Amino acid sequence: MLLTTSVAQTQQGVTYRYNGKQKRTPLGNVTITYDSNQRSVLSGASDGQFSLLLTGKKMGDRIGLVTVKKRDMMVFNQHAVDEWSVRKEPLRVILCDADEFEQQKENLIAIGKREAKKKYDKQKAVLETQLQEGKVKLQEYEAALDKAYEELERARKHMDEYADLFARIDESEIDTLAQHAMDLFNQGEVEQAIKKFEEGNFMERLRQDNRVIQQADQMIRTAEDAKQQAMSDREAHINSIKAQIEAYKVQNDWTKAGALLKNLADELNTPDEMLAYADFCMQQQQFGDAETYYRKYLSLLASDSSSDGHEHRVSLGYNRMGVVCQRLKRYAEAEDYLKKALSIGKEMYREADNETLMDLSSYYNNLGNFYRELSRFDEAEQMYRQSLDLKRKLYSRSSVYASTLSDVLNNLGTMYWDENKLAECETCYEEALKLRRKEAQSNENEKLADLASSIDNMASLFSKKGDKEQCEKLHLEALALRRQLATRNPQAYSEQLAYSLGNLGNLYQTSLQLDKCLPLYEEALTLFNQLSENNSLAYQSEIAMTQMNMGVLYMALGDNDSSIKHFQEALPIFQSLAKRQNKADYPYLAMLQVNLGMAYTAAGRYRESDEVLAQAISSYGQLAQQSPSAFNPYLAVSFNASAFNKMFLQQFAEAETLVRQAITLDTTQSVFQTTLAVSLLFQGKYAEAEAIYRQYKSELKDSFLGDLKQFAEAGVIPKEREEDVEKIKKLLEE
Repeated sequence: MLLTTSVAQTQQGVTYRYNGKQKRTPLGNVTITYDSNQRSVLSGASDGQFSLLLTGKKMGDRIGLVTVKKRDMMVFNQHAVDEWSVRKEPLRVILCDADEFEQQKENLIAIGKREAKKKYDKQKAVLETQLQEGKVKLQEYEAALDKAYEELERARKHMDEYADLFARIDESEIDTLAQHAMDLFNQGEVEQAIKKFEEGNFMERLRQDNRVIQQADQMIRTAEDAKQQAMSDREAHINSIKAQIEAYKVQNDWTKAGALLKNLADELNTPDEMLAYADFCMQQQQFGDAETYYRKYLSLLASDSSSDGHEHRVSLGYNRMGVVCQRLKRYAEAEDYLKKALSIGKEMYREADNETLMDLSSYYNNLGNFYRELSRFDEAEQMYRQSLDLKRKLYSRSSVYASTLSDVLNNLGTMYWDENKLAECETCYEEALKLRRKEAQSNENEKLADLASSIDNMASLFSKKGDKEQCEKLHLEALALRRQLATRNPQAYSEQLAYSLGNLGNLYQTSLQLDKCLPLYEEALTLFNQLSENNSLAYQSEIAMTQMNMGVLYMALGDNDSSIKHFQEALPIFQSLAKRQNKADYPYLAMLQVNLGMAYTAAGRYRESDEVLAQAISSYGQLAQQSPSAFNPYLAVSFNASAFNKMFLQQFAEAETLVRQAITLDTTQSVFQTTLAVSLLFQGKYAEAEAIYRQYKSELKDSFLGDLKQFAEAGVIPKEREEDVEKIKKLLEE
């Protein structure tokens, strides 16, 4: 922790009353509570002015958790208050009548729901006409009408979230045309309002403002008035553009919202706008554009190192660049950026300051995610534990930090899952799920996405416990949430929807409900392919993993040709990623090699199987050296699969050696005994083989007999052992 001398300084501020389109007026007798000691001040009765006495803060530092109270009123610019930092200019609090705000919000919700109902009624009318004219069948009509009604219900459910954002737009800060559009919107004329915003052509007007400003700079003495006016107009147009962006979001038009954010960043060329657009791109899974604008953000900061809060802003940029490089599988760059962010975060950290505590905890968490993805579990756990300690401290101070606490609990639990430490995993997952169910009551997209992730994770735990019924119930709940989110914002949430489809497909596959698997895998593969169109490297692993799941499914169905085809399509992807030193994909390559080897064995291609299973043993052997608890069980499966294939090559002694290695690594898998028993039997070690057959007869009888039948059909039973085989069959049938 960086030790600094505590210096007290005074931060000025003013409280205002919001008056709609009219100019704000000072508002007195407002209580402002701030800092960790919960000190309070009262704004002046006549002028609304107040002063905060801050200790240990310097210019650019965030002030911390602030609460504002005045009877019958609410904070209008709550987001700005949450982001307060120490600055030269006065802070500004804007309050409005609480009842009027709620009425305005309810009006917007009513408008939104009415628009959604109008759309539904129009769809219904078209469908009824088509039904009457015989263009659609009754079944098609009912299905389409059900889909339209589901869209109506989704619109009703999330309208509150966007209505709150829209109601907080300060009409005194936008120009007359935008105000007119706002009026139309509030009157329920949504399409006319959007058209009015677009007619305003604010981006072009903003460009014109900038041109005027540039000309004014060249003629300072003669054009000072024009410059000042243009700057005032520009501010109004910027706020109008941001109001337009929020209007697009209310309509779920993410393409137009993103285009305006990009134009704003390109035109203004400021760090804040670069960061805003880059963050939007990350949310929309547009990783290439996100990287471009994060780099522009850092470049602008580098050219002005004296700006307020410079170090904090740089650390944010490094952290985000680390995350985007990780998504693009550029791990060396990712680690460098994440470590730089953490280093700055440690220097800025102050125990009593929630904001620096939050930053540092997030940097630890993201570096933990990075190490977990690379299976560097010891380092990951160290980072997660550091993050968890800080986030518990934050949560003890305020429940607003519940979401960020649940994030690191979920991530730590996933790391324990990867290490096969299921008790520790369950403890983390249960606490995270409890927090997220409570947070998701707000119906916000991000909170619902977090909840779906926790539900899916708990479902996987129930699968491990053998409770398939509860596992299916939870996977279906998560899938429903993610379909809802993908409807609201497809680009942002299609990735998680694809993961849910794959999870449910895996469950049905392990439960032998094979007819349900293929449609789920195919839908997931379609989504990953669509996402990869603009982010090819980011989704190669997911595409290959889905192909591998489909290969396993076809192998279970007995379609060896289709199984091998899917495995072979996935293999070059994982091999290519491994050549790029993408260590996160090594476990998947090893898993694929095992599955392909078993598929070759099933297809009678024993030499090819022998080769690829040897590669799998080598791959899992390297992984098990780094993390035995996580990968020894998989290495054991590889040894057993290779031993089983050796039987078809009549290499019985080699098979015995391999399967004994499997049993040494994982004593819980009694199924390995089937391979050991038959390898001994075919070598003439009858007494040893008989002992195994007798010991495991009640548990593995069907597997024993099935293997003997398969080897007989393949013609690999030594002639001199045929009598022994018949004796074992009789023993098993007794």
